[in-house]
Amino acid sequence: MSEEAALKDNAAIVFEDNAAIVFEDTPRIPVVDADPVLCIYKDFDDPSAFEFTEDEILDFTKREQMSHLFYMSGSKTKPLALPDGFGQSATDLNGCFYNCECQSLTLPDGFGQSATDLHGCFYCAVNLKTLILPDGFGQNATDLSWCFYMCAGLEKLVLPKGFGQNAETLKECFLTGDYGKLSNLATLILPEGFGQKATDVEMCFWGCIALTSLRLPDGFGQKATNMVSAFANMQKLRALILPEGCGRQALYIATMFYKCYELTDLHLPDGFGLKAARANGVFGKCIALTNITGNPNFGASLDLSDSPLLTVDSLMVVVSGLQTVTEAQTLTLGEANKAKLTEAQIKIATDKGWTVA
Repeated sequence: MSEEAALKDNAAIVFEDNAAIVFEDTPRIPVVDADPVLCIYKDFDDPSAFEFTEDEILDFTKREQMSHLFYMSGSKTKPLALPDGFGQSATDLNGCFYNCECQSLTLPDGFGQSATDLHGCFYCAVNLKTLILPDGFGQNATDLSWCFYMCAGLEKLVLPKGFGQNAETLKECFLTGDYGKLSNLATLILPEGFGQKATDVEMCFWGCIALTSLRLPDGFGQKATNMVSAFANMQKLRALILPEGCGRQALYIATMFYKCYELTDLHLPDGFGLKAARANGVFGKCIALTNITGNPNFGASLDLSDSPLLTVDSLMVVVSGLQTVTEAQTLTLGEANKAKLTEAQIKIATDKGWTVA
């Protein structure tokens, strides 16, 4: 049977580690005592497709491995509500709702409270418009990379208390914009502790083009070493305050705010950029950027020429915080910005070993 034919027949799909997908001839609900993870029915429009016996529900309250469980499952017209206790012991929810067809999904109390792996949990669930997460979901997760990747249909996402407090990677967690799907996420509420332990936040919010504001909790990014494109392509974001410590340990900050077209106000905390070896494109295409506050400490070549609206005070925040360098580094202001500064102000940078262009 071909892959296409199997999908049309709603055949079960078996995942065995990274082995090839195997399609069985007979549609079925998961075999609860089997090692391979079986996907549930593809089409939940069939009212009999999503029914569990008491024994099966009991098993899913105890099962730890639930990776790819709902792969390509669900209904575009009916909400998916899981029974009480479902997934409360699961530690591995990697890709659990990968390509899930549902528009509405309510997860029961306890679901995901023990999960350490939420990598790609809702990966490419592009039809999902409503997602209700229970208290405790994601509180123990160390891997949240790609968790909401390409959930382009979501308009509001409120993350429960504790979500992301133990995450070590948030890489591409909310990334949207691939495959021509544009983000509709206009409201994102992050709980306290989110990102406080994360070392990798690369492209975390990339492409969240509908967000006009974003509050980052205290501690976010304080341990991050990789912040490449963390906020890039947030085209409607107007203001952003990075909390204390954010970016101080970062080795990689390239294109961090790239294409934040409407960003006017940005606070960079003490030590931001201190350890970054390269800062190329950090403010690329930030054409509306006007006010920079805080005390960044850049030590690598920096280009501000795409932001000709910067005030003198903002330019001096950057200039005053520059590190003294022994190897050639260039602060590219551009003609408009350079014309705003006096020779004495420019000399502050050159006295620290910088070339000002």
